[in-house]
Order: sequence, then C-alpha cells, then structure tokens
Amino acid sequence: MIYPDPGFLFTMTDGMVRDMNKLTGMLLLTFALPLTAVAATPGRCDDAAQDINRQNTFIITGAKYYGPVK
Repeated sequence: MIYPDPGFLFTMTDGMVRDMNKLTGMLLLTFALPLTAVAATPGRCDDAAQDINRQNTFIITGAKYYGPVK
C-alpha cells in the first residue's frame, strides 16, 4: 500500500513506514535505557525533595539554609 502525503513531493511505501518505525524504536531505546539505569531510589528522591524545600524556604522567607542555593 502507498500512503500519499500532500506535504511532501513523494509518497511513502510500506517498507519506508516500517523502516521509520524501527528507527524510532531504536532511538527511544537509545535514550530511555540510560535514564532507567540512573533512576533515583525513593530515599534519594526524598532527600532531594527535602533539600529543594529548604532552598525554597530560604528563597521565600530568608530563613537560614545550611547549604548551597542553586
């Protein structure tokens, strides 16, 4: 089957669509797998959330924050 596309000067065949789907899948795996490898544990997320809350409290209220404000 041929898919006409009025936005382009050519039409896409089934093989071209399959190739594009494969390429998209490979790109997703290339970028998604490294992200899952460095995913934070719940404990690290809690620590980061507490740190962000302390930084925001310092920024909003001026209360002392013992650490760097980024």
